[in-house]
Amino acid sequence: MSLKTIFAFISAAAIVTISCAPAQQAAPAPAAAPTPQTRAQAAPTTTPVSVAPVAESPQRGGRLTIYITDLGRTLDATQEASSMTQQVLAPLYSRLVTLDPEQLPSKRVVIGDLADSWESNRDATQLKFRLRPGLKFHDGQPVTSADVVATFRRILDAPGGIMPAFRSSLGRVVDAVTAPDASNVIITTKQPAVWLLEALAKPPASIVPAHVVSRDQRSLERGPIGTGPFRFKSRDENVRVELQRSDTYWNQPYPYLDSLERVLIKEAATQFAALRTGRVQMTGMGSRGLSASEVTQLKKEMPSAKVFEYTSASIAFIWLNNRETYPFKDVRVRQALARLINQREIIDLAMEGAGFRSDFTGSAESAWAMSKSELERMPAFRAPKALDIDEAKRLMKEAGFANGFKASWVLADIQSYKDRYNVIADQARRIGIDITVGQTLPYSSAYLPTMRQGKFDISESAIPVPQYDPTFIFDPWIVGGLDNRTGFKDDQIEQMYKEQGVTLDPAKRKVIVDQIQRRLWEIVPSIPAGIPAYFVAARPEVRGLTHPGVLMDNFLVDRVWLKRN
Repeated sequence: MSLKTIFAFISAAAIVTISCAPAQQAAPAPAAAPTPQTRAQAAPTTTPVSVAPVAESPQRGGRLTIYITDLGRTLDATQEASSMTQQVLAPLYSRLVTLDPEQLPSKRVVIGDLADSWESNRDATQLKFRLRPGLKFHDGQPVTSADVVATFRRILDAPGGIMPAFRSSLGRVVDAVTAPDASNVIITTKQPAVWLLEALAKPPASIVPAHVVSRDQRSLERGPIGTGPFRFKSRDENVRVELQRSDTYWNQPYPYLDSLERVLIKEAATQFAALRTGRVQMTGMGSRGLSASEVTQLKKEMPSAKVFEYTSASIAFIWLNNRETYPFKDVRVRQALARLINQREIIDLAMEGAGFRSDFTGSAESAWAMSKSELERMPAFRAPKALDIDEAKRLMKEAGFANGFKASWVLADIQSYKDRYNVIADQARRIGIDITVGQTLPYSSAYLPTMRQGKFDISESAIPVPQYDPTFIFDPWIVGGLDNRTGFKDDQIEQMYKEQGVTLDPAKRKVIVDQIQRRLWEIVPSIPAGIPAYFVAARPEVRGLTHPGVLMDNFLVDRVWLKRN
């Protein structure tokens, strides 16, 4: 499919609709941040049940088996933002609010999850939530506002050495989380945060039980207890994670399934074979669902299979270690490599054409992107020209690397990452940077920790961005950011980052965001490598599957059911 076709997800001016907010709201909730754009979405192979011309009555029971490339490093949803971990854990937990799955991808409507209503004060520095009555954790204990306070204190304070995914982003703006009584919670911010409400709908903001974490902050890593549609049954290390239906889930009649199983299958060919033969009924999401060519083959063999194309707020970046002892510490070396990187070639050769070029915030059509005319002047985004190669060689010589150098690549053990490595390494060789794989690591358990510890020369991966807002998008280049894996620091960017975070006017904020991007393109601490399009597929017997939206919008599968003859 052409990358120039009309982007069908949401217009650049899209606003997150807020549902279930009380009519007596003191002031309208702040305007939500725009959402990322995708390339034209392929029509589902069959019409999803939720909008089918002839309604079917859901059937209860059965087990849904889904393959996944990596089972994740933890069972604690607040400690990881990666899609690999969260698609396993999201069905176990609930948030205060969520996105309405029935309206994705055309609308992003925030609806209540554990909260049945909320309101904002006039200056948008306070959100007050009211919890639904009768909520229970999977162990039968009631859910109260004390659990919500404990959850956010845990995210903000990171006790016991835990690593909450939202610590840096929420910590910059949240001033206090208080509970005036057992049913109400107030989140007060240091300044207006236009992105906060939708961020609270994402898996890293899952509510955890105070009575469990107060005894042992790490207990959820081994035995998660949440309030979601499924409860934890078992984990067989490096084999599977099994969940079973929760009878205490507040949103009855969901879920329809008796159990949900994620099985670890690493090889792409074996994954596809498992789907075709019925060993699994559904693909994983994110970096390994199906490739574009597999989708084509599946449609021929199984015309009634469901296939959704979607994207992520996560951009693939080439990560360059900016620390003192690495060649990429020299901005001239980074600039030289950026002039040789060709996003079009990466998309065509490593993504089978299923992707689109990007800047530091998303595709050229996305809401926070720089103008297309300006982007076309940026290295990596446009194809390298003869002058770029000459300039790259000059920069390398000036930096003392006229004959190039060797660099070690840390590789995530996922086929799509291997494919992109091959193309990028070939591009780098044109100026004498000889890149070879030093380590191949499981994504969640080893690759992410290694990258966050800065133990690499060069690598490439899509950064987990749970919320499409500059506060989250620029986190990898801010001091203290969870994913500042390169050791990068720039005073100009630090100052502009603070300014954009307190600027309410969208147009003025966009000006600052553009300035940040120009600075990033100038000194290229990392190099944008494009955005892959993702495909999730399910066999014909899987019904009720709704559109994923943007990756991490919709992992619950609580409305899915299995058609039996």
